[in-house]
Amino acid sequence: MDLPGKTKYSLLGFMLFCILCFKYPRDPHEYGIDSFIVHGMAGSLQELNYAPWLVKPSSAYALYPFSYAPGMAFILTSLSELTGLSLELVILVFSVIISLLGAAGMFMFASEIKNKFEIKFFSAFLFAFTPAVAAFTTWTLSTRGPFICLMTVFLWALSRSITARHKSRFFALALTLLLILPTIHHFALLLPILLIAVLAAYLTILGLEYTDRVSIYYRENVMIASVVILVVMVFLFYLQVSSVDLYAPDMGYFKVWYIYGERDNPFTTAINILVYYGVSMGILMLYSGVGLANVIEKVDKTRVEWALLFFIIFFALFLVDKTYLKMFVVPLFLPLAALGLVVLLERLEHRKGLYAVIFGALLIIGAYYGDYATQK
Repeated sequence: MDLPGKTKYSLLGFMLFCILCFKYPRDPHEYGIDSFIVHGMAGSLQELNYAPWLVKPSSAYALYPFSYAPGMAFILTSLSELTGLSLELVILVFSVIISLLGAAGMFMFASEIKNKFEIKFFSAFLFAFTPAVAAFTTWTLSTRGPFICLMTVFLWALSRSITARHKSRFFALALTLLLILPTIHHFALLLPILLIAVLAAYLTILGLEYTDRVSIYYRENVMIASVVILVVMVFLFYLQVSSVDLYAPDMGYFKVWYIYGERDNPFTTAINILVYYGVSMGILMLYSGVGLANVIEKVDKTRVEWALLFFIIFFALFLVDKTYLKMFVVPLFLPLAALGLVVLLERLEHRKGLYAVIFGALLIIGAYYGDYATQK
């Protein structure tokens, strides 16, 4: 469904209005233990005019024992000095700015997957109100919030470095963010894996282009590559819940959380994992499988779609980590969820009244769910 230009601008304005409204403070002060830690570090930096905790160069990336990523403390202090606002008010303003930046980054990243307004809008709007994002960017400064939001910009820059004419500019931006993000959250040290994923996608594309020239079975080769990717993805995910794995998350949490059953019951564990995904992503988790299936079955995949599949493969070993899964699940799966949602809505395109009702209901439910998560 091709929306008129005025409708598109109205929806973007509506998204901006909703984000600003939901960021309006409901508490008299900031909240969250992580926010207090960063606030204390920024206060110390502001008072002493130097960072006494940076004892080694590795401290800047939280690699030195007992160190903490200092990037947000430096950002807060700088903004406070420039604006004259207190650190607490700077945290409020920064949480709004980083939410808008994250939504803009998701809008641009989704456009690299499929340049269709509905997909870009759904991705950006529901990103801003995804529980994992809303809870970390509403007058609090857990470093996970800025990391998730800036990761959308990183993924966009990495995607543009594959498709743009001037690839070097976007690759330089991606490398710059690759150096900055670990100073905000130490888990960003895993982001170089995405560079390997881009290389794997590029080699796959070259191989398929070669077979297209020498073989008449290009379509079959693409489907074989897609099935292999899906099998590897499922296998790596299975390793998390098996007794033999390369990376061992704390599965005890999922064996007793939400649904209480036998600790070694795979069914209970699987249900708890799905519930936790729902808590992290909201209602769009239901549509991400549709979007993933849509990308896998496509014969004429774009370079970004190949790269996205390899992104998910390389992070499949972290998809049941109760602490950090939302940091990758949200930016990687939300565009797929929006794609799946649009695929389903296109089936209703001839029923414009029903289309509008579902469209509006999803916006309201998504916003409400994000607000509910923030209250919790």
